[in-house]
Amino acid sequence: TDEKKAELDGLLDGFDRKRFGAGFTNALDNALNFTKTLNNKREAIRALQISAGEAFDYFLAMNDSFLNTIAGMSKLSSHGEVFNMAATYVNFLLGKERAGRERAVLARAFATDTCSPAAFNQFSAYVIEQETYLKVFLSIASDEQREFYRGKMSGQAVNEAERMRLIAFEKGTGGNFGIDSENWFKTATAKINLLKEVEDKLSNDLYSKAFALNKESRRAVVIYIAIASAAVTIAIFFAYFIAGGIIKPIVSTIVVMDKLCKGDLSAHFGDRKRKDEIGQLFEAVHALTDSLKQVVSISHEIANGNLMVNVRERSPEDTLMQTLSRMIKKLTEVVANVQGAATNILMGGRQIN
Repeated sequence: TDEKKAELDGLLDGFDRKRFGAGFTNALDNALNFTKTLNNKREAIRALQISAGEAFDYFLAMNDSFLNTIAGMSKLSSHGEVFNMAATYVNFLLGKERAGRERAVLARAFATDTCSPAAFNQFSAYVIEQETYLKVFLSIASDEQREFYRGKMSGQAVNEAERMRLIAFEKGTGGNFGIDSENWFKTATAKINLLKEVEDKLSNDLYSKAFALNKESRRAVVIYIAIASAAVTIAIFFAYFIAGGIIKPIVSTIVVMDKLCKGDLSAHFGDRKRKDEIGQLFEAVHALTDSLKQVVSISHEIANGNLMVNVRERSPEDTLMQTLSRMIKKLTEVVANVQGAATNILMGGRQIN
């Protein structure tokens, strides 16, 4: 018991019990409070300062406290299989605990060869509870666990303990059992040790399952992180690719527009075959450039004296072409007036001569 207590203290060192909720924390603290008085209670028992009944009740309460803590632990998992395995383990522990209580009650009865009605009722209750818990255990245990249990409960110690139990039921409160108390205690202990082997298997099964699920969950987290990282990387790549497909054409368009603002109509575009909005933007700027080139061409013709150049309005709102058209008309009128004036001057000069 001292070794197991030291092992438990080492396990609980640094253990954050509060993260499992107030119910579990309170149950564990209540159980651990019994261990704080264990040495004092032992000394009192050795010194015969307390009765056997008081000592029995103390250890009974301690065991109940730890069993309640274990029972509460079964509720902490939302995983169906783990919950079922924990419930299997808890029911078996409760049945095994009743076997220990049965051993203690009958040890006193066989030692005195008498059994009071209260003690007989207590014994009967422990047997009924033991059988009930073990039946529940068998109903939810796996096939392997049931076979292991049945294999352990088929030996000589189990059969002998059952024989002595039946005698206790037959004699009842009448006593005169004719059973050696030490032999009963030894036999019942051998049976309980077999039950302990079943307990160890159930505990190992539960631990192995929890460990496997923990490992699986960690692997799932790693896979999830890897997938998420890959998804983010792909998203960044596509975002860069898409952004490049948008930003570069826009920058190219800005460069062209800047040249147009400075009067440079020699700027060239990239891929004008695009069918998206960027392609439409290219076409619009290209159309603007062609329009400006047309205006420049007409202006050159006018500058070179060609007032017969054709100025075609591209829309009713084409104020630029309308202005050029009026300018040509005005220049034509001016030229006609100049020519008329020149003709009149020439004619006047001839008359003077």
